[in-house]
Amino acid sequence: MFDINRELDEIRSISLTPSAELIRETKRRIRRHRQNADAPEERPVWRRRAAWITVPMAAALAVVFAVNIVSLQYTAYYTVDINPGVGFSVNGDGIVTDVDLIDTESMDADVLRTLEGRPLVQVMDAVLAEAQRSGYIEPDTDVLVGCFAGQKHTAITKNQIGASLSGNIQERINLLYIVGTKDERKTAEQKDVSPGLYSLSRLAENSVVSSESDLTDVIAGVEAATGRDIEDLLEEKRGPEAYAAPEIDLTINQNTAVIAWPYIGYRKNNYDGTIIYQLACAKTKDALFDSPQILDEYVFEAWDKQPLNYALSLTDENRDRYYAVFAVYDDGTIVVDEKPVFIP
Repeated sequence: MFDINRELDEIRSISLTPSAELIRETKRRIRRHRQNADAPEERPVWRRRAAWITVPMAAALAVVFAVNIVSLQYTAYYTVDINPGVGFSVNGDGIVTDVDLIDTESMDADVLRTLEGRPLVQVMDAVLAEAQRSGYIEPDTDVLVGCFAGQKHTAITKNQIGASLSGNIQERINLLYIVGTKDERKTAEQKDVSPGLYSLSRLAENSVVSSESDLTDVIAGVEAATGRDIEDLLEEKRGPEAYAAPEIDLTINQNTAVIAWPYIGYRKNNYDGTIIYQLACAKTKDALFDSPQILDEYVFEAWDKQPLNYALSLTDENRDRYYAVFAVYDDGTIVVDEKPVFIP
């Protein structure tokens, strides 16, 4: 988990319009990354105004990515609703400290209580496995995860949960995700309903939810009241994604150059996917943005550890060049800080 206090105040960036070829290739590589494959065997050709041909890094270039890992510092409450419902209190390290059996007759309470003391993503998987064993998960079963926390909490994301689930469960469920408020949770408890279901019901005006309502009922009621698909409504509630790129600085110490940048809170930017950082260089600034040489790349998920610097052992081959770090998003969008660094 990450310390969210080091977000960028402002990113000076240039957005580059991706081609269809770039989007297809990026998504293909991201799927391969999510399947835990090794680094790509070949590097793709990226195209904009001129051909971007990514090439293997020069043999003389010694590199190292430094990675940042910070513990979560805030607490939250999560719910999982299928038709039974379970709630979890989570401490500052992302560990489940208490299991709240919202529907005590649906699943084995003794089994669920043994989940205390484990990481939340593991608990989510275990709960859904127990629900499947109990007969509550069939193909295309809707599962709603709700998050209720303060603004400073770094939430577990939808894709992070999805990636942690066992393969047979991933294939059988339709995962829905909603971020609610502490006030909504309080009201839900007063009404004796799941906080997740209550927050979902509020996507439609005058929607009614009671202790007798289940997830299927609430989804049907909201879609009927709005005339819209529930996933579209949840996407609208989440808000637009904000694209950012590393804002880089350069430090040279004898024969080593270190290009560094601040931590970026991608999840606070509403981005919940894969990011590729590409280290690029060129002889001129114009060439850096039009036809750069891609030296290396690092692939990570928005919720995962992220690199914060790149170190180069200086040689004649990498001096007298401009450098930048491109951020490539899973929809093909490329963003780069407008101020590159120059290694003399």
